[in-house]
Amino acid sequence: MAEQPQLVDISTLPYEQLVMLKNQFEQEVQGLAQLSGTLKVAASRFQNSIKALGQLKNSSEGAEILVPLTDSLYAPGALVDPGHCLVDVGTGFFIEKKTSDTIDYCNRKCTTVVEKINEADSELARKREGLQTIFQLIQAKQAQETRKPSA
Repeated sequence: MAEQPQLVDISTLPYEQLVMLKNQFEQEVQGLAQLSGTLKVAASRFQNSIKALGQLKNSSEGAEILVPLTDSLYAPGALVDPGHCLVDVGTGFFIEKKTSDTIDYCNRKCTTVVEKINEADSELARKREGLQTIFQLIQAKQAQETRKPSA
């Protein structure tokens, strides 16, 4: 049976351990902020895909379109079947779906990503509060050391 981690009152930690804890929290805050940013970009891409699919759904066969090759490079093309599209489901696999099913798929993925953003942001807020507490304790310990009379 695994032991439960013990809770430690951080105000009892020596200065050196507080600094190490501060560094650990700073790394976690940085990682969570980066994760949140990456997830926000993913959510934005899903929302853009949903908008594009909505326009695609209302287009007619043979309509001239610009096909995105990269974020900034487009090639002219013609719409063959506006009722179906290929969906990248990860690791190089694509499946053909009805356009309306693809919109539903993107909505579900976007909802999942937004939930993950909310989780990351709430954890980030908790870590920032903890980091602020650690900063205050470090400052208090430094002030306490400067007030001690030298022997």
